[in-house]
Amino acid sequence: MTVTAVPLARGGAFAGVPVLELLADRPIDPGTALGHLFAPAGEIAAEVALARFVAGAPRRMLGDFADAVSLLPPRERERAAILLAWVEALAATAGEADPAERRLSRLHRSAYLLARALSGEPADSPFVRAFAAENDRRAFGRPALDALLAASRREVEQSRPDTREAWESGCEQWARAFAAALIGDEPTPETVEAAAALLRLHRLCQLPVGLAAGRCHLPSAELAEPLQYRQTEEIAAAVTLECDALRPQLLRGARALGEVPLTFRRPLAFLLSTALELLGRIEVHPESLAARPPRLGSWTRRVTLWRIRRQPLG
Repeated sequence: MTVTAVPLARGGAFAGVPVLELLADRPIDPGTALGHLFAPAGEIAAEVALARFVAGAPRRMLGDFADAVSLLPPRERERAAILLAWVEALAATAGEADPAERRLSRLHRSAYLLARALSGEPADSPFVRAFAAENDRRAFGRPALDALLAASRREVEQSRPDTREAWESGCEQWARAFAAALIGDEPTPETVEAAAALLRLHRLCQLPVGLAAGRCHLPSAELAEPLQYRQTEEIAAAVTLECDALRPQLLRGARALGEVPLTFRRPLAFLLSTALELLGRIEVHPESLAARPPRLGSWTRRVTLWRIRRQPLG
């Protein structure tokens, strides 16, 4: 087996990866996010635990947005969980503490393992086998997978965007690639805009956790380093800037409801409704985001789900 026979490893962001690094027959460090997800088959109990871990990815990744996944048919819920588990590991790799070279090496290795499986080779990892089986059912799309890997690699190399333009462009790349992989087809511009707005709000809601760990997704031009010395007023000002940019984008996102396949219309309606509710809470008290993330109560989520389940798909 050669790298030139593997389209995913051969093309795009991973074209320049050293062959020996990709061909090295070694597992990914099991103490890392990608290593845990790509672990080779072991005891039955370990495989069951991994399956539960993958199934829990929507709740871990999406928080208050996770109920949208329950609006999908069972097979699509499985697809979303597999894709979100992988994206979760990619995003975690960008924030891990070891040198960037090692994190990039893990990305390269995981890309190669996936590429081999998608090309029909047997895989030791239960997750990789599940990923390949879902791809056989409906292709994720090599360009979309390559774009997700490239976005992750860029965040390893540069943990924060410098400018608002770079921030918006990076979120759009993640959103376009994820939407394409989930749907299995190229998303419309309206769908990409809605997905990018949802991603930006999700990352904004993660700000308190990120600040506690010394990390931040917002552009450094609006919230400068070192983060530990930023005052609440400075954080609130950066949050307000992002909210002002997000509200019109989320409102325009309603146009995507007529563009996405029917399967995804109710989940998207829930996501947009929940996003506007969360955004409104942040706008009222932007300074509170310096200490704790906004949360929707279980009653609010249940009412929204009840309403979305009963509205016509149209």
